[in-house]
Amino acid sequence: MMDAKKFVESIRLVVRDRAIRDTIANLENPPGRSPGPNLVALSEWAMSLSESAAAHMAGVIELAVDTAVFGFLCVLDGSRAIEPASGEAGSLVLEYRSQSERVTLANQDDVTLLDYY
Repeated sequence: MMDAKKFVESIRLVVRDRAIRDTIANLENPPGRSPGPNLVALSEWAMSLSESAAAHMAGVIELAVDTAVFGFLCVLDGSRAIEPASGEAGSLVLEYRSQSERVTLANQDDVTLLDYY
């Protein structure tokens, strides 16, 4: 059965870990027949780094991805607003649906996703 904890574990594997691996892989070998000049320049820079500096770069990538995922979970939990400060505030409800179940994973009354991240 899906629940908030399993959802966050899935996000960790499918989004966080994959984003880190894909970013490093794209820097090591830019994809496509004609990668953009910015990516090529970043790739050339990344490939010129010492082993120690490359490890630090990987750490920065991990930190950036964690920060982005954390911020997104804050939005889903309702602890970070996606609307301007003025005006009526709405609410988000995150729900998982399958053939056999329907589970509310996060809403603004039940903050849990950040606890699992």
